[in-house]
This record gives sequence, C-alpha cells and structure tokens, in this order.
Amino acid sequence: MQAARKAAILPGYISTLQDSTSKERYLEKLKLIGGNDPYEIQLSSWLDDVDLWPSTTYIHVGMYLAFSPSPYTGEDLLNYKSLDCYRRFVAGWVREVLVFVASADKRVMTAKVNHSQKLREKPLTPWVICEASGKVISCHCNCMAGLGESCSHVASLLWAIEAGVQLRDSLTVTQKKAYWVLPNSKKDVPYAPVEQIKFQGKFRARSTWKAAHHLPSVVEQSSSTTHSSSTPSISPDITSLPSSSSLTPPHHNVSATLSQSDHFSTGLASLPSPKQPAKTINPPTDAEIQKLYSSLAKCKSKPAILSLTRDYSSSYIPLSLSPDLPSPLSALYNSKYLSSHYIELLSLAEDLEISITEGQCLAVEKSTKTQFQSRIWYNMRAGRITASRLRAVCTADEAMPPLSLIMSICYPDVARFNSHATEWGCKHEDEARQRYSLQLNSTHDGLTITKSGLFINHASPFLGASPDALVDCLCCGSGICEIKCPYCHRDDTIEKSVADKSFCLEAVTEGKAYQLKRSHMYYYQVQLQLYCSNRRYCDFVVWTSEDIFVERIFPNTEFITGCISKAESFFKRAILPELLGKFFSRAPKDAVQTGEADVSTTEPVYCYCQQPESGQMVACDNTTCPYQWFHFACLKLSAPPRRKIWYCPDCRKK
Repeated sequence: MQAARKAAILPGYISTLQDSTSKERYLEKLKLIGGNDPYEIQLSSWLDDVDLWPSTTYIHVGMYLAFSPSPYTGEDLLNYKSLDCYRRFVAGWVREVLVFVASADKRVMTAKVNHSQKLREKPLTPWVICEASGKVISCHCNCMAGLGESCSHVASLLWAIEAGVQLRDSLTVTQKKAYWVLPNSKKDVPYAPVEQIKFQGKFRARSTWKAAHHLPSVVEQSSSTTHSSSTPSISPDITSLPSSSSLTPPHHNVSATLSQSDHFSTGLASLPSPKQPAKTINPPTDAEIQKLYSSLAKCKSKPAILSLTRDYSSSYIPLSLSPDLPSPLSALYNSKYLSSHYIELLSLAEDLEISITEGQCLAVEKSTKTQFQSRIWYNMRAGRITASRLRAVCTADEAMPPLSLIMSICYPDVARFNSHATEWGCKHEDEARQRYSLQLNSTHDGLTITKSGLFINHASPFLGASPDALVDCLCCGSGICEIKCPYCHRDDTIEKSVADKSFCLEAVTEGKAYQLKRSHMYYYQVQLQLYCSNRRYCDFVVWTSEDIFVERIFPNTEFITGCISKAESFFKRAILPELLGKFFSRAPKDAVQTGEADVSTTEPVYCYCQQPESGQMVACDNTTCPYQWFHFACLKLSAPPRRKIWYCPDCRKK
C-alpha cells in the first residue's frame, strides 16, 4: 500500500487541507470524476497521448477564468490576470502534460508548472477536469492560491492544453509523427546580473514558434481584440519610437524568460557609466511644467499623468460612470440562483421587467461610437440579441437552443474571434465607406456620413444593433449604412460574385439588377438595425476591389414584428436563465426535487416539477436522465422539438 502511494503524483495531499470548507469543496470536485483523487492516481494510469486531450479552445479557457462562478462566493471569478498567463506557457514553465481518462466524457489533465517567484523550488502540479468537448469544469493547484481554482499555474496549464489542441487539430496525418514540439520547458532559470540578461519581447518568440509549426495565431488575435479597447491610440506624428518589431504589444505583455533584441541592447549600451560624475540638473519651473502639460494635452493619446493634474483630469472620468448609462444586463446575475433549476429560472424570467429610457438609449449610442474599441460597447451588448445574431435566433429550435449561440450572446467579450475574412473587412471598411460616399455625393444634397454606436430600442431593450455608419442628407433624411467586404470574392465583380449561390446577393431581373437575399442573415441584420435606430432607410453596401454595390432597403414592419416575437421568446427561454443563474455554463448538478411530489397517487412522477403525466410531454433521449419526461407547460414549449434526438436542459450540458 505504501509503495502504491509513492507511485502517485502527490500522495496524502487531501490530509493537508485543514479547513473543513476547503476539504468539502475538494471532495465535491472529486465526485465529478467518480471520487478519484488526481493526486492519488497511480502514475501508470496517466497517459502522454495528446489525442486523448479534451478539445479545449481559447473560448473555453476564457469562459472559465473570467465567467465561472466562484465555488465559495458564487460571484464570477473575473480572473483577467490569469488570461495573460499564456506567457508562462510560451516561456517553457509548463512541462510533462499528462491526461487521465476519468470517463467517456471527462478528462483530467495535469502538468508540472514552475513557481511564479521561487524558481528553484519543486514545480507545482495543478490539475483540471474537462469535458471531452473541451469545457473546463473544475481545477485545483497545490500552490497557496490553488483553493481559488484559477491561479496562474492552473491558467498556464489551460493555455498549454489549448495550444496543444490547436497544433494537434491543425496537422495532417503525415505530420503527426513529431507534432508535439511545443516550447521547450524550463527546469532551471539561472540568476544573473541585469547586464547579462538578454532581452526580447516574448510575443516575437511566440510568433516565431507558431510560424515554424504553422499554428494559427487564434489566441493572439483574440487577445489583441480583447485588449484593444484599453490601448491608447498613438499619434502618427511621433516618429522617434523604435521599430514595431522590437516592441512588445499590449496583449500578452510577456516575458518570463528574456532574450536579446537590437532595440534594448542599443539602449543599454548608450547608458552612461556609473563611474561618471552625475550632472547637475535644475528642477523645472512652474511655467515649464505647465508648458509640458499643455503639450501633452494636445496629443491624440491621453497621457496618464494628466489624469492626476487638476486642470486636465475632468476629461479622464470614465463614461461608464455616467448616470445616463443603464446597468448592463450582466448585472442581473445573482449567485443565489446558481442552485435554481431551469423551470425556476424560466418563472423568474417571465416575471422580470427590463426597462430603459430614451435618454439612456441616446447615451449608449453616443458612448459607443468606436464600437469594438469601446469597453462600454461590449458591456452593453452582453446579454442582448444583436443584429448579426438575429437570424440564428429566429431559426433556432426553441426546444433545444444551441449552447454556442447562447454563450456568444451572453459573453461577446470572450466569443469574438479573428480570421482572414474579419481582418479583410476591418482593413477595407474605410475604403469602402469613402467609395460609397463619393457615389452618393453627386446626387444627394448636404450628405454627411458619421460613425455609429450601439442602438438599443427602449421598447425592446433586449435587442441591440450597431450599423457601420449614420447617413444624413437634405433630400432623403436620416438613414444608416451597412458595409460588407466579402473576403471570398475580394477581387471579383458583383456580377461574378452573384454566380456563387452562397453569396448574399441575388439577381432579380435579367441583366445587372441585384438585391440582398431576403432570407439571408444580412437582411435580418439590416431590418433590426432599422428597428433599433428608428431611421428611414439602410444603404446596404457590398464592396470588392473591383466593384461596389449599393441597395437602399426600407423597414419591413411585418417581417421585423415576427422576428422580434421570436427573439423575445428566445431571450426569456435561453438568455435570461444564463444571465440570472448561469444555467447553461455552470456544471451539471445531481437531480434535485423542485416541486412537491403528488403523494395522493401511485402514478410515476416526471419533469422538474415531480408531477404525474399530464398534457403534452417530451422525453429526454439521455437514458440516464433523472427526470425522463418533461411537460411542455413547464418548459414553456409551444411546439415539439424539431430534432429526432432531444436532450433536456440539464443533459444538454453533459
């Protein structure tokens, strides 16, 4: 028995947990994997096989670290600092990543991770429990902060898993023989004087490594978008900065291990020798200081020092503190609802009233004109069905709404991504807008095209839309503009593009008359933009390097009324349960009776309500479902599920 214990990763760890709450929580996590303690599992049961790893993506990692409820307080972990721990993995602080197959749908991952400060001590051994699909369920670490379940060592392991899965899934069969070539681990970080340390931005090293292994930079792209709102713009007039290749970007401000760059080595070499006598520098006069402040205030960026200067600090008050802005829908979350079942959350959602004044709607639009560069834009979109998601919402099966759609609506900050198509669109949107403006200028008097923020309609505050521009002229009144720069047809004419059946436009007559397909997601998007902005028309623009197409689209009242009805139902049935109690993102729980069983009958009871069969019912196709059958009335279903296979809200998460 003693020999078996020694063959485990960290035998006897649970006995070191003196606090009863911590030990109870630890045992609760072990129940998720059949009572197995990862620290007591024999080493021979751990496998070095990346094909068995869970399909964890950066979205799974971000969702866990930022939005998982704390097991102790029920509040979101909001551990944004751990989101930046990708740098530790890149620096080689994670090694010997192993997997234990706990069940058909659960994996336990562990690794050795270096201490953050005590580099010479024995590495730590965090472990994480993931579903095979990639969702992170729970974590632990034997460091001092490990009980919080989101320490930097846990985060480093999660990023290592994410990168390994990216590499695994991006390679062909012929490449798989030697694909596990992630950054070399660092078993020892030697101490050295500063003059002997080599400096290099870790972003540069990571990019080189990714390029060498043909790994798409998904995490880099996501993180650069995530932090772009907090990065000040730099004046193009400043020419004395070093080249961009020697600068570490704000996202992943990395470097655990440092190596040399020309910029830093040049800077160090130019420093005066400590033996030289110090020069006498007179303190600046008040006039010189005021002149400096005045010059800084004229910069296009916002120097931080002015936020502490009385005459300039007023412009640094965050817009989010403005009393005119409404509370974000994410504020509806209450930790007391974490134990509530689906029908309880549905009942709460049915009774909930969300209101917003017209003044608040105007304040939101005014405060979000930079759109994805604005933190307020993300906050106000969270939980709202926005125009780009409307078609997906309207066509979703109300009996089993897609979890990915729910997550993308509730957590837009995490769900965003970059691709060649999105990069192309962002890069050429201004060019397309200028060409559109030139085309309209000759036929419209007093034409102005300005930036647009997020529009929220006060009558339907669960909806939102962000057009690409606001259009005004003396002859046509107020309108909006939506610009598309299709990557797949970037060098084609409109006529050639229409030949592609998947293209957004269609021919309406012989010749060159085209229109936006009325069944396309862009038509849904345009109609919701018109509804939320309450403007008269939308100019739908399709731009390629060879051509441009403009169609003026007007509000379709009958169409949008039907869409709003479906969207409201989706909001109450799918979005509010997640906003109120994180129903879809929290870990599945054991069946708990939520209603009083009917003791006056011997009939079997079903559903969350624990009542006998009555009315229309639907069966869960999970054979181990504790409820088996569900009443349409309890789930507020108006029609049977569309799919032949249907899972109840709880089993859908497993």
